[in-house]
Amino acid sequence: MEKKQKHLIIGIICLVVLVIMYFGVKVLADKKQAKDEAESEADKIYVTDYEVSDVKKVSYTCNGEEIELVKDNDTWSSASDASLNLSTSDIEAFLETFNHLEAKSRLDGEKDNEEYEMSTPTNVLTVTLLDDTVYTYTIGGYNSVSSIYYMTLNDSDDVYAISSVAVQKLDKTLDDFVEETTQEETTTEETTMEETTAE
Repeated sequence: MEKKQKHLIIGIICLVVLVIMYFGVKVLADKKQAKDEAESEADKIYVTDYEVSDVKKVSYTCNGEEIELVKDNDTWSSASDASLNLSTSDIEAFLETFNHLEAKSRLDGEKDNEEYEMSTPTNVLTVTLLDDTVYTYTIGGYNSVSSIYYMTLNDSDDVYAISSVAVQKLDKTLDDFVEETTQEETTTEETTMEETTAE
């Protein structure tokens, strides 16, 4: 009986030791992961850092058309056609590509390097905040090998390499931001017009 009790106690002690070791290893692993994530975040290069809610105006060119969107009292409109009903969520999703724009690399003082084609930009995106801070993204040449575009911000001489996916967002036309009208809304409008005409 005493022998069984002794084996039981030894088994319990071994179990406790294993549990302590498990949690100890887990804590160390979590700390290492947190450290690695912090170091990884620190290594990232962010070109800009502002909130989408702070933007009051944005402009760029798409297919030769100058697109300028303006926000007033949380409602977005087109500077060229204020009658259009624009989708706030679509515009905010568009802006989220650029408010915390991450660069793959930064080339210090290379703005005048002809290799990056900054003198003949592919596009120019201008974002104006509520406090009148202006961010001008000048998109230069495309590197097909790395699938990146070269870009400068405002008057900085530094060139940033950014993902082509971000630049492709500038392919959005004004129509892409127009709120879709549902069939029900269309029917209601037509009915109202018919009733008005009948009167």
